[in-house]
Amino acid sequence: MPAKGTKMNPAARAAISAARRIPQATCTCKNCGVVFHTHQSEVARGGGVYCSRKCEGEWKTGRLMSPESNRKKSIAFTGRVFTPEWKANLSAAKRRQKRN
Repeated sequence: MPAKGTKMNPAARAAISAARRIPQATCTCKNCGVVFHTHQSEVARGGGVYCSRKCEGEWKTGRLMSPESNRKKSIAFTGRVFTPEWKANLSAAKRRQKRN
């Protein structure tokens, strides 16, 4: 978007207007069942599953990862060195997370 108060050229104005006319997708949240609207492009990228990040977090909490995901994660972490500074930062973050 151009700076506030500047004139847009007619082609840009027409493109934005056309994009706003595209009907939004109607989705149902996988966690709470609320019906919500999101952009078609979000659904095309695989989104539009949860109504908010909070709902996504609630749904994923306590769920086990698939064996395939565990294998990929194991390969990614093989040979990684965890420095004392990194461990301290992770510990502090986990403590903050427990308080909330």
